[in-house]
Formats: sequence, C-alpha cells, structure tokens
Amino acid sequence: MNIRSNIFCLALGLISLIVIPSTSYGQLSGSSYAKAKSTKQAHLVFNYVDIPGFVHKEKNGQFSGLSAEMMKDFVSFLKEKKGITATYKFSGKNATSFPGYLEEIKISKGAVFGISNTTITNERKKTYKFSTPYMSNMIVLMSHKDVPTMDNLADIKTKFAGMRAITTKHSTNEKLLKNIKKKYWPEMKIEYAETFWGAMDILEKDRKVFTTQDLAFYLDALDKKKPYKRHPAGDSPKEYYGIIMPINSDWTPVINEFLKSYTNSMRYKKVITENLGAHAIKFITKF
Repeated sequence: MNIRSNIFCLALGLISLIVIPSTSYGQLSGSSYAKAKSTKQAHLVFNYVDIPGFVHKEKNGQFSGLSAEMMKDFVSFLKEKKGITATYKFSGKNATSFPGYLEEIKISKGAVFGISNTTITNERKKTYKFSTPYMSNMIVLMSHKDVPTMDNLADIKTKFAGMRAITTKHSTNEKLLKNIKKKYWPEMKIEYAETFWGAMDILEKDRKVFTTQDLAFYLDALDKKKPYKRHPAGDSPKEYYGIIMPINSDWTPVINEFLKSYTNSMRYKKVITENLGAHAIKFITKF
C-alpha cells in the first residue's frame, strides 16, 4: 500500500469516527444488584421528569419531592438492611419530556430507576421492569375555572362545545382523552403540548381548552391557587404508580422489599404530606 492509500484510509477512519455516533453514548448505567451484593458497593441513577411534588431540582442544585425523598430513603435501606454503601445521582436529561424520559430508561443498564409519576400498565411491562405500586393515582379532567362544571361525562359534547383538548403524547392522560373521544365525542379536537407543564400553561390562559392531568398537577394547582377547575365527572378509575427500571435490571426484588415496609410507615405518610400537602391524603389511598 503506498503513502497516498495510507492517507486515504486514515482520513476515512477519522470521518467514520465523526459521523457514526456510538449507540451507547449518553446511556445511563448503574451497578447490577448481583455485583452490589458481592462488593457491598453500588452506584444508583435516579432518572426523572420534573413533576410537582414528586421530583424537582431546586435552585441550589438539591432535589426535593416525594420520589426524591423516597429514593434517598432507599439508599439508607440498602446500608442498614443489606450492608451496601450506595452513591447516587439524579439524571434529568429529559426533565421536561415524558417520552424522552421513558426512552432513556429503556436503553439504560443496571441500577437506573425512573422515579417520576409513571403509571403501571400491561403495555409498559413489555418494555420495562416495574416495582410494586408505591401510591395510587387518578387522572383528573381540568379546565379554566370560568368554565361551567360538567356533572356528567356523557354531556361533554354539549357542555364543552367549541372547546378543544390538549395533552401529552405517550401518556395515560392521552389514552383517557382518546377513550372519551371514542365513547362520547368523536369530533373532539385533540392537540399536543411537548410537556405536561406546557399543557397547564395553555390551560391557564385559554378558556376554550381542557386537559387530563395526573392528580399531582391538580394538587399543585390547589396549593398555588391557580385558576383551574376539576370536573369530577371526568376522574379516571384508580391507577398506580411504580418505579421503572430497564428490562435487564436485577433490582426488582430489593426495591420491592423496601417498598413493602416503606409504604406502611409513618415516614411515608410524612413524605406525602410534606410534598403533596395535607389534602393529598384524601385522594391518595393505600392500594
């Protein structure tokens, strides 16, 4: 091979390094539980979407919220009950994108935990491992406060005439709206916001919009005295939140062991009250 050929091959190799990204670039990764049991050391990653009362990055860089506190307590559980010293970090690359958050968990490895309000569904169980439920939830139908209350969901077509729905893709909120559309209002217009927060911002400004949101957003609105109204006729059946993990994770048994005792503790009730408010208890029931 002559000098010209060598230069050509070297250049081609450099180009390939630039234009062909590694499939593992940015992939979240934590320890396996098998290794943690053996070494008594572990590194955990808590992936999240910023959700009121559940997980939020404060201005000082610290994390607050029910899920954040619960996972910090999980770290203490590992030390006290399993003799495992764990380091951890919060990862919010897709902190405003629920679909992005789900995708990031999907491609991660080991001790990576999705700690935002993720509803347990049979469809998602095909892609992720779930912990046992750590709290119940319901999806609520909300509008601007000036919209007359709808007492019967069957009347939505007439009561909300001229209004349009807004939601976020790949969420159980979207699924509920589509079910309402199919059953009661085939002509319903559904629009999409990129984030849960985006949908709420539009709702605050536009009296011709309604949405379905997780209970946490309604509780946050009550706390902040936002101009929203809940229409109880549109409340969903009870659903359940779980911590999600990549399908290859071996952490399910230990996180379930932790949650079994934790969700029956006074500490758990204290964390709920401090982060979702005292009014949350009447909505969030033990499963």
